[in-house]
Amino acid sequence: MFPTEVQLMTSLCYKYWTEKYANYVETCDAVDMMKTGLAVHARSGFFMNAQMNMRRFQKLNKEFERKASEAIADGQKLKNEVAAVEEALEASKLKNAELESEKANKEKVELKAKVEGLTADATGLKQKLKGVGATAVEEYIAHFLETFEDEFIPAKPFTLVDEEVPSGKDVD
Repeated sequence: MFPTEVQLMTSLCYKYWTEKYANYVETCDAVDMMKTGLAVHARSGFFMNAQMNMRRFQKLNKEFERKASEAIADGQKLKNEVAAVEEALEASKLKNAELESEKANKEKVELKAKVEGLTADATGLKQKLKGVGATAVEEYIAHFLETFEDEFIPAKPFTLVDEEVPSGKDVD
């Protein structure tokens, strides 16, 4: 059937597990398997190598756990730094928006003052224009009459088509 070594190992494992777990049931883990392997190797003369391998594995496991915890700590530090940078960026954006808002409000006030000044100027100019306009029209008419006084020929009265004449007759 199986080689003698396999049969021997099977019987040792069976004996070991039945003695260890006679009263309760538990799952098998890597440490238990290693202990079983060491028991088998102890009979065959490889016990010393297995112990050295066990120590090496334990040392590697501790080193791995240390590096993993350092990596987790570094990751948390980086997350905290990112959060701090994001907060600073958000604060900077808010401050920039506030400064822009203040600048826009100042410009708005300045523009309102300019508009009010220009409105007042325009009102004054309208008043002057009304006074000057009436005077200019009167002067133009006077000048026109002086220039063409001798040459002015009054127009003959005429009637429009489809308009009734004062005599009551239709002009068509």
